Amino acid sequence: MMYWISMFLFWIYVTLFYPTKIINKKNLVTKKAIWASNHTSNLDVLVLGTRVFKRFYALAKAELFKNKLFGGYLKSIGAIKVQRGTSDINAVKTCLRVLKEKDKPILIFPTGTRNSSPEEVQDLKNGVAMFALKANAPIVPIVLVRKPKLWRRNRVVIGEPIDVSKYQGQKLTKEIFDEINDQITASMEAMINKYGYKNKTKKRKKAEA
Repeated sequence: MMYWISMFLFWIYVTLFYPTKIINKKNLVTKKAIWASNHTSNLDVLVLGTRVFKRFYALAKAELFKNKLFGGYLKSIGAIKVQRGTSDINAVKTCLRVLKEKDKPILIFPTGTRNSSPEEVQDLKNGVAMFALKANAPIVPIVLVRKPKLWRRNRVVIGEPIDVSKYQGQKLTKEIFDEINDQITASMEAMINKYGYKNKTKKRKKAEA
């Protein structure tokens, strides 16, 4: 209940102050899946959540849970605490339980840094591929084409799901992780290049010259 109350209130806030259009929503997998998105600001989860308006879970850095009241609220709406820079076994178990038992998607930012350019969606962390392989869950690449700013229009683009079922039963190697990460990167780069505002502005100026 708390999740949907929060989502409704955030929907009003984002719609009024951060107008964002969602593109290719038909590609979104709303059951067991990994939503892999670039990371542009602390508003990303709110913007994504209110545009898709579906139940999902998301990894959140442990520092956000230091305040017990706020930490309890984050847990109630589906945030999963993770210790960054370590092998957080508890977070891994929680994520796999959400995927396998709750049959719900998990939002992960595999870039590890805040970015919105094609050059910065490379060298992805292996978390997305690892969870997808262990749970046999499709990966849905998602892109915010630019950082959310007050009153500025933006776009959330949903890429075609990446099927990892062909890797089932195989030993998880660096080559497999790299192959999956390359697919995610290629999808993100293509969406940023196609729907990015800066690229369209450059094309328009070039045409007018």
